[in-house]
Amino acid sequence: MNPRDGRVQAFAASVYEQLDMRDQAITAAEEAVKLGFPLAALQGWPVLESLRLDPRYKRIIATVTKGASASVNNK
Repeated sequence: MNPRDGRVQAFAASVYEQLDMRDQAITAAEEAVKLGFPLAALQGWPVLESLRLDPRYKRIIATVTKGASASVNNK
């Protein structure tokens, strides 16, 4: 597994979320997007439904749509 692959990070986010490891899921989702994984794909994954309600995830969305790069790891 390649940690510099957006798809790997996206799958890691889904695994972490299913294991109730939200902080790690947020970090992996952020990294996936930074590595070019399509945000629309993450938005469509049912397993990430609860994650998408987290304010930190919403900051990932805002960062991507504004084209900026900011860390969202702080609550």
